[in-house]
Amino acid sequence: MPLVLTKDDWNGIFPSAPDDVISAFADNPDPLDRVGITENKLRLGYALANVEHECGGFTIKDLTEDLWYSHERIAAVWPNRYPSAQSVRDAFGVERGWQLKAFDKIYGERMGNRSNTNDGSRYIGRGGPQITGRDGYKQVGERAGLDLVNQPELATKAEHQPAILAAFWDWKGLNGPADAGDFAKCVKLWNGGRNGMKDRITKLEGNDPIISRLENVSKVMPFLDKEPEARSSAVPASPVVLMTHHQRFEAFFLSLNLDHFRPSEFAFLGNSHETEGAKGFNLNALPPEEIWPNMIPTAQIMDRLRKVLDASIRLTNVYRNKDYNTAIGGASGSQHMKFTAVDFYCQNGRGPEHWGAQLKAFRSAGDFKGGIGIYPTRHFVHLDTRGTNVDFRP
Repeated sequence: MPLVLTKDDWNGIFPSAPDDVISAFADNPDPLDRVGITENKLRLGYALANVEHECGGFTIKDLTEDLWYSHERIAAVWPNRYPSAQSVRDAFGVERGWQLKAFDKIYGERMGNRSNTNDGSRYIGRGGPQITGRDGYKQVGERAGLDLVNQPELATKAEHQPAILAAFWDWKGLNGPADAGDFAKCVKLWNGGRNGMKDRITKLEGNDPIISRLENVSKVMPFLDKEPEARSSAVPASPVVLMTHHQRFEAFFLSLNLDHFRPSEFAFLGNSHETEGAKGFNLNALPPEEIWPNMIPTAQIMDRLRKVLDASIRLTNVYRNKDYNTAIGGASGSQHMKFTAVDFYCQNGRGPEHWGAQLKAFRSAGDFKGGIGIYPTRHFVHLDTRGTNVDFRP
């Protein structure tokens, strides 16, 4: 049986949404029920966090993507196509409406858009999920029973939002990854990348208290039939775990949009942790969430280094908890325990002196302040972003 949300619940999830949108969801949950969004709390939580991010909780004007970018904004969003604002001006001019030509070009022959048409500027993001592309309008429209290809503005109508969200969810096949607790995969299927991951997670957390207390209708009805004194003794619903610690860790690193490193590389717990019989076997763990941001500058420097060296880099030490650090003989104040440090080697045929020299060049240019340790005989380099410059060798 589906989870049941009251109008107050919908207001709590989308507190700034227009009342006609809230009423549409409260009065017509059937589309969400039919595709399984309300079957469990993971599906519901993931669906609402993503749609809230996409349309600002149904607050963006006309539920339609804003096309009126500046030349600078176009260059920032599509730097590989347009390296500067001037290159955008050269391509599309400055006359009123130049943005329409830009979107027709940028989105042309993509997402089902036809070449030499205005599909790019016609089939822009609309509705709660921000459907984009002619193919998206076709797929969602067919599932929702709406002719969105010929009337794309129907996707913005308040009364259609439950059907639009349900159709989009079904088209993208999101029940499977949601049931697996894979929020990052849901985001990737939703928008093709990792855009806005941090905000999506914030939305997920903000909705959790509301979704956690929901019950399936089959459980709610018997509860309401009880006498008041029996209801008061009932145990309240416990919070649902919308993302595990490991999944949140993965989502956090995906949100950094690194070009060359996967989240799993920063989750590596060390050879000694993984080797049975070793001093640190099974002693390490992922870092606590409050120190995850400490790794951001280090990760960004490593991503730049990987690009400059143009060869694979292997992280051999990242986070160490106190027990693991002690067991393997780490320094008592190790930056690894603060999650600001990595040890690594590069498979470019050069040695630690070369890798360390490049890091020193970054540091001299003011890109970071931190420690650089070069270990030629052990064939690795240490990098940390502690905030003060330190060099060390064995």
